[in-house]
Amino acid sequence: MRTFQKMTGLSVHQYLTQIRLMRAKGLLARGMGAAQVASDIGFFDQSHLIKQFRAHFGTTPGMFAAASM
Repeated sequence: MRTFQKMTGLSVHQYLTQIRLMRAKGLLARGMGAAQVASDIGFFDQSHLIKQFRAHFGTTPGMFAAASM
C-alpha cells in the first residue's frame, strides 16, 4: 500500500472514493437520482454521497445534475 500511495499520491481508500465519485458524476449527468446513484455505486446512503461529492467537487449532486441538463 505504501508503494501505491507513493505512485498515486492517494491512499487506496481515497483512490477508490475518487473513482466512485467520478462514476457518480456520470450517472447524475445521465439523469439518475442521487439516492439511486448512492445505492448503485456503494455509498452507505445518499447523505454520505452528498458529503463526499461536495467535498470533492465543491457542489452537491443535485446542483451538479441540474447544471448538467
